[in-house]
Amino acid sequence: MMKMNQSLGLVIVTLFIFSGCSTVKDGVIGGKNVVEETVKVIWGSSTRAIENARADALTITYACRYQDCFDYVLSLANNVKEVDIKVDEAENVKSVKVPKYFEVFIKDISRGMIVVMGVDGHSSTTEVGIFLSMLSPERTKIEVTSLSETAKAQVAQIIWTELDKTYTRQE
Repeated sequence: MMKMNQSLGLVIVTLFIFSGCSTVKDGVIGGKNVVEETVKVIWGSSTRAIENARADALTITYACRYQDCFDYVLSLANNVKEVDIKVDEAENVKSVKVPKYFEVFIKDISRGMIVVMGVDGHSSTTEVGIFLSMLSPERTKIEVTSLSETAKAQVAQIIWTELDKTYTRQE
């Protein structure tokens, strides 16, 4: 009986690791290490669902340097201090004081990703992904996505409203 329970446990772990994976090559799935992604899923910090939801993201492009847009979006979070933002080509800097709307759960500037939680009116664990892409040195695309349509719309509206105070939207 003990051997059967161990075998069943091994099968369950194996299925968990490889569930939803179309190809596995050298322990890597879709560019991610199988073990690393599995640990993130168990720990609760996997961003796979948010990244997959990007296809339905709300998107706007701003005349804003990548780093400045990233910092500005971060400054909207309760757990991030105020930031100094370069606001023009002459390198003028102003300290931006903005209202606080949510908590940063994950931030990764190299991947252009911020995941926030704690959005008013939603479960404290509802995740909203904010993805930034540099289109040119002075243009940044911002995508907002979530599995919750209302949280996605709410966070997008917050970001657009606040960024509109300092930067110009681009087509």
